Amino acid sequence: MKLYRISSAAYIQDLTGTGAKLHGGRWNDIGTPMLYAAESISLATLEILVHFDGLTVPPLLHLLHLNLPDKYIQEVDRTTFDKIRKRKDAEFAFKEEGEKWVKSGSSLALKVPSIIISQEYNVIINTRHSDLSKLEKIKSEALDLDTRLFK
Repeated sequence: MKLYRISSAAYIQDLTGTGAKLHGGRWNDIGTPMLYAAESISLATLEILVHFDGLTVPPLLHLLHLNLPDKYIQEVDRTTFDKIRKRKDAEFAFKEEGEKWVKSGSSLALKVPSIIISQEYNVIINTRHSDLSKLEKIKSEALDLDTRLFK
């Protein structure tokens, strides 16, 4: 499966999950390293843009093209996802589900619906998994975003 990751130029080659470890994410608590990627460049872009307001233009962003064989990817149960999404404590519940998955070691990656567009998918990667070497970097390039996105 082709995957896409967006980050600042300084961290684009880092596949250790340090950013998510330091700040947490939808599927992980602070302290748990995890790498977030998307199945499309446009979804990866939306996932990063929701963290910026209209007044803040992000620093120079880069796009990393990745490849991961499908056999290393598990898909989250859609019924479970939909139930969590409706909960008042969804933010906590998603983290709890992600932490449970990481601790199980059942797969290198977990395919999860996007909160932004639930018909599209992100893939979270357990950077501590023994199969991490199966995640292949294809290429990195500057991400040229239209400035109208920040108006």
